[in-house]
Amino acid sequence: MDWLRDELIRSHDPVMIFVHQLLDEKGSVYVKNAELVRKLLEDSGKVLAVFQGHHHPGQYNKINDIHYYTLKAMVEGSGKENNFYAVVDLQQDKIVIQGYRKAVSHELTY
Repeated sequence: MDWLRDELIRSHDPVMIFVHQLLDEKGSVYVKNAELVRKLLEDSGKVLAVFQGHHHPGQYNKINDIHYYTLKAMVEGSGKENNFYAVVDLQQDKIVIQGYRKAVSHELTY
């Protein structure tokens, strides 16, 4: 938490967070202190989005102006038809997620 707080303080630019386990709720697939981490992210006023994994079906939430995009598992079965991947494009007023195969495309405005 101290490291993350220091990094957020040092940043002069908007921030995107990448984390394996989820931060946007509570439960067995979520970071145990997710609520505290979210508060730290919110208090910084710099975080645009959190990209997270671990929860294979994927999901999306927006909590206190921070987008939480959970990527689907990269592979769920064999063959190209079971692939999930995305390209993220940071633009002036939004983040555009272009999903490929079974990944969900999304536009995150801020």
